[in-house]
Amino acid sequence: MSTTTLGATLAATIEDEQARTLEAARRKAAGQSEKAQRELQTVEDFFAKAKQHFIDGIVKRIPSDKLGILVGQTPQRSENTTIYSLLKLYNGRGSTFFPVIKAFEDWAASEGLEVKWVYEHDGGGVHAWYTLTVKPRVAA
Repeated sequence: MSTTTLGATLAATIEDEQARTLEAARRKAAGQSEKAQRELQTVEDFFAKAKQHFIDGIVKRIPSDKLGILVGQTPQRSENTTIYSLLKLYNGRGSTFFPVIKAFEDWAASEGLEVKWVYEHDGGGVHAWYTLTVKPRVAA
C-alpha cells in the first residue's frame, strides 16, 4: 500500500507540468531575440522576488494590506515600471510570460492564498499602476 496521497501525487504532477511549461517558454525565448530572453528573465526574477516578499511578510505577520507590491508609476514614486510595461503586453495563455505568472498563481493557491492585481490610477490620466497582493483563499 502506498503512503503517497492522491493530493501529493496531483501536486507533483502539476509541479512537473509547470516546470515543463516554463522550460518550453525559456526555449521559445531562446529562439527569439536577446531582448525576449531578457524580458522573460525580468518577469521570472520579479515573481521570484514577489514570492519571497509575501513569504517574509506573512511570516512576520505584516497585515496583507501593507504587503502590496507597486507595479507602475504613481504620482509619488515609480517601481517595477519595466514589469508594468511587459505585463501590459500580457495576453493570456499565448504569452511567453504565461507559465511564469501561472506558476506564481499556483504557488499562491497551494499556500492557501489568492493573488490579487488591483488596477489604480491618479484620476487625471497621467499615472496608472497595479498593486500586486495576496489574500487568504476563501473556501468555496
